[in-house]
Amino acid sequence: MDFFEHQDEARRSTRKLVVLFFVAVFLLIVITNIALIGSLWFFDASIFQQEQARLQSLNTLQQHSADGFFQYASLQKLLIVSFIVISVITVVIFSKRRELAGGGKVVAESLGGKKIDLSTSVFEERQVLNVVEEMALASGVPVPPVYILEEAGINAFAAGFSPSDAVIGVSRGCINELNRDQLQGVVAHEFSHILNGDMRLNINLIAVLAGILFIGHSGWFIVRSFGRTRHYRGRKDSGSALVLVGVLLIVIGFIGTFFGKLIKAAVSRQREFLADASAVQFTRNPQGIAGALKRIGGSAYGSKIHASHTEEVSHLFFSNALNKKLSAKAGGFFSSLFSTHPPLDERIKRIEPRWNGKYLSIKSPAPVTNTASVVNEKTRGFVQSLQAGTTLSGALASVGAPDEGSIRQAHQFIENLDEQLATALKQSHSARAFVYLLLLNQEKNSRQKQMDYLNQQGDAALSSALKQLHQLVNKIHMRKRLNLLELAMPALKEMSFTQYQEFLKHVVFLIKVDKKIDLFEWLLHSLLLHYLKPHFTQTKPLQAHYKSLDKLRNECRFLLSHLTYYGEQGDQKNLQTVFSSGFNRLDLGETQLLARDQLKLEDLNNAIYHFSRLYPLVKPKLLKACASCIQADGVVTLEQYELLRVLSALLDCPMPLIEESLHLSDVA
Repeated sequence: MDFFEHQDEARRSTRKLVVLFFVAVFLLIVITNIALIGSLWFFDASIFQQEQARLQSLNTLQQHSADGFFQYASLQKLLIVSFIVISVITVVIFSKRRELAGGGKVVAESLGGKKIDLSTSVFEERQVLNVVEEMALASGVPVPPVYILEEAGINAFAAGFSPSDAVIGVSRGCINELNRDQLQGVVAHEFSHILNGDMRLNINLIAVLAGILFIGHSGWFIVRSFGRTRHYRGRKDSGSALVLVGVLLIVIGFIGTFFGKLIKAAVSRQREFLADASAVQFTRNPQGIAGALKRIGGSAYGSKIHASHTEEVSHLFFSNALNKKLSAKAGGFFSSLFSTHPPLDERIKRIEPRWNGKYLSIKSPAPVTNTASVVNEKTRGFVQSLQAGTTLSGALASVGAPDEGSIRQAHQFIENLDEQLATALKQSHSARAFVYLLLLNQEKNSRQKQMDYLNQQGDAALSSALKQLHQLVNKIHMRKRLNLLELAMPALKEMSFTQYQEFLKHVVFLIKVDKKIDLFEWLLHSLLLHYLKPHFTQTKPLQAHYKSLDKLRNECRFLLSHLTYYGEQGDQKNLQTVFSSGFNRLDLGETQLLARDQLKLEDLNNAIYHFSRLYPLVKPKLLKACASCIQADGVVTLEQYELLRVLSALLDCPMPLIEESLHLSDVA
C-alpha cells in the first residue's frame, strides 16, 4: 500500500467513523428516551396518586402502570427528547471541533506539553530536535514544533490537521530512555501519521467522542452537584428527582463510553500497524522501532501518561497511554478489544517474527556511531548509485515514504550547514530576515528599495540579522532554498499574530517592489501561506470534492503549459511535443499548449485550490503527468523541480529529499 492508498484508507476510515457514530447516537437516543420519559412518568405525582387510589390489585396496578407509561410516552415527547439529545451532541461536537481548530499545538498544550526551545543546550532535547529535522527534511514537509511532556512513561504523539499545523510531542521518558536509533523509529512512526492522513482522522475522532460521552459526563455533574446540595440540606426535595436523572444519565453514559472505546479501537488500531511498517520502511532499521517497543515493555513506567486529558486523546499516542503495559495476554479479550493500540508483543513480532520475547530493561547503546563522517560516507555511496537512474517519476512513487537514502541526505545537509546560518534559522527575528533576503531582487535599484524599506521598519534586531546573514544567503546554492525554508518553520511559528501579519505585509512589499512576480517569489509566498496560515488562523481544512480530473481540464492545461515553458527554449512544435507528453497521460483528450502571454502566475492560485480538493487516489495521476512533461527532453531545470516540489507540498503530497540525486539544470 503506497502513500495515496494510505490517505484514501484514512478517508474511508472517516466514513467508518461516521457510520459508527450514527449507530451510537441512535442507541443513545432510544435509551435516553426510555430513561428520561420513564423518570418523568414515575415522578409525576398526580398520575402516581390517581393510579394508586383507583387500582387495588397489584397485578392490575402493574398492568396499568405499563399502559400509563406508553400513554405518557407520546410521539411529541419522544421527538422532544430526541431533538434535545441530537442538539446537545451536535453542539458539543462543534464546540470541541472549534476548540481544536488551532491544530496540534492545542492538543499538546492540553496535555501540559511545553515547546522545546530551539536553542536548547540539553543534549537529549537537541537530539530529538535533530531527529525531527532530519525526518521532516527527508519527507519534504516543514519541520514541526516539538513539545515535551514531563512524564516518565515512554511515549510520543503527532497531532494536527495537516503537515502545516502538525506538532510532535514526546515524553521525557522517551527522550531519556531511548537511544538515537530507537528515537528515530518512534519519530518515523509519528511522521507516518502526519503523512498518511491519520492526524485529521484522529482530531475528528476527539470531537466525535466528546459528543457521545457528554451525556454520561452530564450525569456525573448532576449527581455531584445536587447530591452534595441535598446532603447539606438534610431533607428530601425535588433534588431527589434530579439525582435520579443524573444516575440514569450516568448509566446511559456507559453506553456512550462503550461505543466511544469501540470506535477508537476500530478506527485507530490498524493505523498503528501501518505506522509501524512505515517506520521500518522510512529508516530501513527494524531494530529502531522494535527496540523502542521492547524498551517500553521493560520499563517500570511503561508508556503510561498521567495528564488529565489523556483518556480523551489516548488514540494519538505511539503506545497505550492508559496502561503501563499491554501484552496480548494482559487484560483479557475485552481489554484488547477496546484498546486503541495493538498489544506490544504483537507489534514487535510483526517487525521481528523471530523475537525471543525478552524486553529491554535498560537503555541500550546505539549499535552504530552516528558521526558525520560515517553518515556522509554512506550518503555518498547512495547518491552515486542513484545518479545514473533517478527520475522524477521514481521520486513521486516515494511520496510520503522517505527512505534511508533521503534521511541520510537530510542528515548530511544539516551537518554541513553553516553554523551561523543554522543558529539564525532557529531564532524568530533572524528566520524572518532570512526569508526577506531570499526575496532581494537582482536588479540594483529594486534591491536598494527593498533594503531601504526593511531598514525603515525600526526593528534593531531585524537590521542586525540582515547585516549578519546578507553574505551567507548570497552564498547559498539556489537548490537549497526550499530546504532551508522548511528548517526555518519552527522559528517562524514562534512569531506573535501581530508579527505574523507584519511579516506577510513585508513579504508582499518585497515581491511587488519591481511590479512583477517571478516563479520563485510565487512559490515562496505560496509555501509561507500554506505552512503558516493554519498555525496563526483557524483555517478550515479543504474537503475532497473531485473524484476525477475531468472537470479540471483547463486547470491541468494551465499547469502543464507553465511546466513546459520553464523547461524548454525550443520552437513551438517541440514545445507542443513536451506539453503533450504530460497532458496525454491524463486521459482528457488532446489539446494545444497555451501561449506564453496567456499564462499568469497569479492564476496558479485558482488551479492549486481545485487540485487540493482532489480525492487521494487521483492526485498521483496529476503529479505523474507533471513529471512526464518535465522529463520529456531529458533535462530537469531548477524551476521545474521547485514548481513540482511546491505543487506536491500544496497538495499535501510531499516529495522526499532527492535533489542531490538529480542532474538539475540551473538555467532559468
